[in-house]
Amino acid sequence: MSSKRRNGMFKLRKFISTIVILAFSTLTWVSVSSIEHNIFAFGYGPLAGESGFPLACDSDINSNIAVFDGLKNAVIIYDKNLSYKGSFLITNKISATPFNLTFKFSPDNYLYIFLSEEILKYDLNGTLLNSFLLREKPVLVGKVIKNFIPLSNEKILFKDEFTGEVFIQALGKNEEPKAINIGENNRLIDMDCFGGSIFLLIVSNNLGYQSGYKIIKLSESGEIIKDFNLEFQPESLDIPIKISVSPDGRVFIMFDSFSYGIYDENLQIIKTNKLKDITPDDQISSFIGYTEERLVIPNPTKGVQIFKGEDLKQIIAQVNTSEGKLLLPISVAASDSNIFVYDDLTRKINFYVYENIKRSFLISELIGPIPPAQVKIELFAAEDGNLFVTSVGLGLTIKKYNPQNGEVRDVKIPEYIPPRASIYIRPQDCRIFIYSWFDSILYSFPENVDRVEKVQIKRQESSLYGSNNICRVDSSGNIFILSPVLKRMNVYDKSGDLVLSFNLSREAYYVDFKFFADSVAFLDQINGKIEIYSKRGELEETIGQFGAILYPKDKNEYGLEKGKFNFPSSLSTTANKIYVADSCNSRIQVIERTSNKEGKIVVELQIGSKSAYINGIRKDLDVPPFIENGRTLVPFRFIGEALGASVNWIAEEKKAIYELNEVKVEIIIGNKTAYVNGKPITLEVPPKISNGRTFVPLRFVSEALGASVIWEAETKRIIITYPGG
Repeated sequence: MSSKRRNGMFKLRKFISTIVILAFSTLTWVSVSSIEHNIFAFGYGPLAGESGFPLACDSDINSNIAVFDGLKNAVIIYDKNLSYKGSFLITNKISATPFNLTFKFSPDNYLYIFLSEEILKYDLNGTLLNSFLLREKPVLVGKVIKNFIPLSNEKILFKDEFTGEVFIQALGKNEEPKAINIGENNRLIDMDCFGGSIFLLIVSNNLGYQSGYKIIKLSESGEIIKDFNLEFQPESLDIPIKISVSPDGRVFIMFDSFSYGIYDENLQIIKTNKLKDITPDDQISSFIGYTEERLVIPNPTKGVQIFKGEDLKQIIAQVNTSEGKLLLPISVAASDSNIFVYDDLTRKINFYVYENIKRSFLISELIGPIPPAQVKIELFAAEDGNLFVTSVGLGLTIKKYNPQNGEVRDVKIPEYIPPRASIYIRPQDCRIFIYSWFDSILYSFPENVDRVEKVQIKRQESSLYGSNNICRVDSSGNIFILSPVLKRMNVYDKSGDLVLSFNLSREAYYVDFKFFADSVAFLDQINGKIEIYSKRGELEETIGQFGAILYPKDKNEYGLEKGKFNFPSSLSTTANKIYVADSCNSRIQVIERTSNKEGKIVVELQIGSKSAYINGIRKDLDVPPFIENGRTLVPFRFIGEALGASVNWIAEEKKAIYELNEVKVEIIIGNKTAYVNGKPITLEVPPKISNGRTFVPLRFVSEALGASVIWEAETKRIIITYPGG
């Protein structure tokens, strides 16, 4: 994924709006209150020593290496032996990933990070020591700064992209920047600083032609120390593009062909080489010179690669994309037990039954190659368990995927529908809705496209605010259109007439919404919250807060910090669950709405899994069910308590007793005879204790309690239904 694409995907905007709620009698809504939730998570991302999207790195004067991971907005630290030492979050506010990221140590050993208009100064422990907003400096008005190198004492050396001039600026002082004379016909390509000296990579222009390349060495105050011309072979077409100085004082020049030269502190050539195992597809945008004549290159798709000579020697902060792992889940769709997740970094769709992964495949298998900078991928799950995959960009594409047999089918879209649009596929009937931003027409049709209906939406606001609007249509045909820019929800009837308008939080940035029971669930990306409103605009509850999971040692730690979200990107809803793509925490979080209604009880278990479900609500088992000698054994106490029984354990007799309504069940560990209301029943295998929990044969549950049992051999899933009442 290119940085340009990532920038577009993560761009955040804040606008101020006035709260106005207009109520109309044409719609009837139901309000929900006093609701309890159960939250759990599945999926995991980078662990200790790994990264997700390494965009930049640098080394300090002690040869420690810091890596910027664009996935988690975090810094990863390695010592001079290339051992992982720790990490820290850059800032608790989400920033756009800039086109030209500055990530550099200063000569006095502080880490400077340039995000958009703000410069952040950190020490190696992750303490934010200072921050500087460039727009607050009047002396810099009119100057375009894309990147810089930090100098000692909170000074920076930067190039004005508008004029090409080079300046030194004291960040803590409001004084005019000092101009650096690099020569009338010279243009700065790149720059670095080491040991009190500045090194500039320059191209010379004479009469409009590039006549040569040079390195200019200056003091930190800007005085020229040495001017050195780079030598080339006459037939060489290599162009120098980057300069870096290693902690041991070597000067490295990288060329566009991935060849490089190493110079000593006097700018005398030491050696040249050309890297192997690097291609233009690797998206390399920076490098640093390192000790012992090594190069360190952040490769966003592989990790931070360390070369010596022409060979790759080691990878740190490795990007691990093994099956089952999530890096950047940006779209989630769920229906009953089927869950689908699209990971934008691995370009894979993961198919889960509950949280157990069943298949992982490249999205190109469904929709073919996609131009990464121009396509938005969304997933929609139908109630019948099938998946719809949509892509919006230069064109519109909809594919239908059957997870049972792997069949993929094209959904035909009429050619006259404009490509810049919001797509929604209603889960109940698979009806397709496409809202055109261009002409504000809502097109709708069934998946077989036998007849297209058109509704002209009578939009009130300027067309300038129409782009990127999100449209959904509820089961009654009411049309909901969210403007993320205005932070406003407009509701239209089937004819396209406005019937209701309400404003949302001014401090939020909404990227998705779905219908949830009789309410609407909104996803606030910047603050990591789910806000649930009634359909007439009354805020009912807010769930979640910002929280980041960095690089735990154990993947199970991704299941902690429940209800904390880091830049979530989409949500999906079922009857009692909200699924959230917790993108920068590399996981899916599930919010269950609990219920205590009486009625039948359905218990679902899976062989080898510690996750069980009671009426769709997830519970954790101490010990999973298992198969032994061809017999399925299930946890006796858990099932009994799930069905509402009272359970007692008599230790000296190794006997378990539980009572449910008028049924009393007694079992003895190691004994094939059990008793139901005093009547002996012979078990297939005797009850046993496994890891401190009592297990009994599955069929005994049905015989003893009057519950029905379904065994799904293919998925090894157990469904126990008790009629209740």
